Amino acid sequence: RCSWLPVDTLAAAIVDLTHLKTNPSPSTPSPPQLVYNLLNPHTFTWSSLLHSLRTDLQFQIVPFTHWLALLKESATKGEEEDNPAIKLLEYFEMNYREGIGGGGRMFETENAERDSRLGDAPRVLEEGLVGKFVGRWMESWGYRKMGEGVLGGGKEVNGRPVGGKMVNGDGGGGIGEMDGGMSNGY
Repeated sequence: RCSWLPVDTLAAAIVDLTHLKTNPSPSTPSPPQLVYNLLNPHTFTWSSLLHSLRTDLQFQIVPFTHWLALLKESATKGEEEDNPAIKLLEYFEMNYREGIGGGGRMFETENAERDSRLGDAPRVLEEGLVGKFVGRWMESWGYRKMGEGVLGGGKEVNGRPVGGKMVNGDGGGGIGEMDGGMSNGY
């Protein structure tokens, strides 16, 4: 499961936790916890992220094992410059031999939610933050925003289609290929 936490929310939680010793609340344990897991308690699946992105980007969702085979094929063709995920091929093979699934590790956030504003963390997909992230990335890569949605609607940006490649559709995380090359899917 994905647990994206905006930096301003993380910073607010850290400030809250650093003030526990000097300004304890009635619910603060005595002594305060020594370790807090600062993750967004509102997680989402990799699959739901991909389906959300498909609103505005064109790509085919494929199983991780198929995507890994395509990555290996790209490596044998010497396409490292066009496909930077090749640099992580050995990592993917070592860590995801069976494919991605099972959801990964889950961390308890109850103490951090109780003792900080972490419980107010946004629901990244539902509140449209992914669309804002992607829109900013696309602008920084030289695309312009259009209309509404993740990229503002439309399947074309600057007169050319966005996407059209395959991304890993298994749960848990991975790397996706969009607009001609592999790009980090996180």
